[in-house]
Amino acid sequence: MNPSRTVAIGLLAIPILLSVQARGQFPELAARVPETANALALFNVAQVGERNQALRANWRSEYEKSFRAGRVFLPPGASRCVASAQLDIGSLQPLWEITLVDYEQEPDLAQIAAQHHSQIESVAGAPIVSLRDDLSLVQLGANRLAALSPGRRQEASRWIKRTANKKNVTLSPYLQSALHYEEQGSDIILAIDLEDAVDTEQIRQGLVDSPTIKEHRLDVKQVVELLKGVRGLMLGVRMGDETHGKLRIDFRGDPTFLGDAAKPLLLELLSKTGAKVADLGNWTAVVEKQRVSLKGTLSPNGLRRITSLVEPRSMAMNAAGPPAADTAANSAKPSSETKLDKPVSSSETVQSSKQYFRSIQTLLDDLNADVKSSVTIGQAGVWLQKYAKRIDCLPSLNVDPDALNYGAYVSQELREASAAVKGVGITSGARRSAIYDSGNRYFDRYNSDAVRRQVNAEARAAGATSAVDIMNEIHKASGDVRRTMSERYKIEF
Repeated sequence: MNPSRTVAIGLLAIPILLSVQARGQFPELAARVPETANALALFNVAQVGERNQALRANWRSEYEKSFRAGRVFLPPGASRCVASAQLDIGSLQPLWEITLVDYEQEPDLAQIAAQHHSQIESVAGAPIVSLRDDLSLVQLGANRLAALSPGRRQEASRWIKRTANKKNVTLSPYLQSALHYEEQGSDIILAIDLEDAVDTEQIRQGLVDSPTIKEHRLDVKQVVELLKGVRGLMLGVRMGDETHGKLRIDFRGDPTFLGDAAKPLLLELLSKTGAKVADLGNWTAVVEKQRVSLKGTLSPNGLRRITSLVEPRSMAMNAAGPPAADTAANSAKPSSETKLDKPVSSSETVQSSKQYFRSIQTLLDDLNADVKSSVTIGQAGVWLQKYAKRIDCLPSLNVDPDALNYGAYVSQELREASAAVKGVGITSGARRSAIYDSGNRYFDRYNSDAVRRQVNAEARAAGATSAVDIMNEIHKASGDVRRTMSERYKIEF
């Protein structure tokens, strides 16, 4: 099956429950998002199904495969989703995340709790399940769950009380505009508010040694002033046999002076933040007054990367049981007679463990292309930690303990690799600060800048070596676990 069709099936994996009013219902969920959010993602799965009638026949079985492989992130039975976060713009890592999901039928919170070896408690009058220190699930209504990260009890209680009767959306004007963004009839909308997020010095440092600036002979001061006034970015994604996207970057100033340099400059800056998406290199750019737009097709890999910027914490919100052929056509809500404490059969362990292991390999394959090269190692920095989080959320019910230990090891190593890449910026920044100008303009120009470039190059090389070493260790561990599992269960993992 075409990979893009597989992703489309995965997102469609819900009967059509939402009416044409679905778009208007997003503000109801968004009203519960804290006003400190600077990132928002909306997932309108109903529209996907309406345009993809032919894909609906086998949606349940295809969805289960895609979900358990980590290729899609909305749990079985979800009908719409709002994901929100407050991002640290420098690292693109979340300070907090809140995901709200509406379901086709009432999800079984008791089963979710049992799957994660937890229990249901009551906080501020709402049922809550603490999955681990950084993630809690809260039931907000018969068909609605919320995932909070961090999910500490006191913070969850305050959030529940503060938003229980809240009707008005209190997001920034830029994020509020995403609720009405109709670009291409988008099925997925991602918005990041960048208003006043970076200062002039940060921007200037980001343009040091910029090949685009040099090639197009741009005025650095003019570029700095433009980027200082960036308002935000907004992406609309439309699913189908091919996945199409349109990304727009909004400015307070006029970017038309960039001309043909607009696209390479924006891609260069994305790469420097560690958020490179290869697909964008093939997109077409349009420069308008106060806006630069890019549009083109997205691969499954590119879609996974982009959506992970504001990723729904919903992998753990799955109320469906382990995969089985005779349950594929059943309702997304499991039977109340389901027994999670019954003995687990060997075949269930084999099936769950094999899928778990292969899901990790799918995610690692997404990273390997960048991480294998020391030239692009920094461009993978953001994704390393985000993919570690995805591995943490993979379904783990009935998985062999050795496979789970392997998953925990990979997750930790990816975080170590991410820290190694981030350490490049910290180390080189500290060393650059120790390089003083002499007061002689010739020395400053030809010597100080050269030393700074050397510091940057050395730090990048050191960080790349460390991260590549970590990825090599992960590759070795993957081979060891594959052999162990294959010998233990007498099948090929």
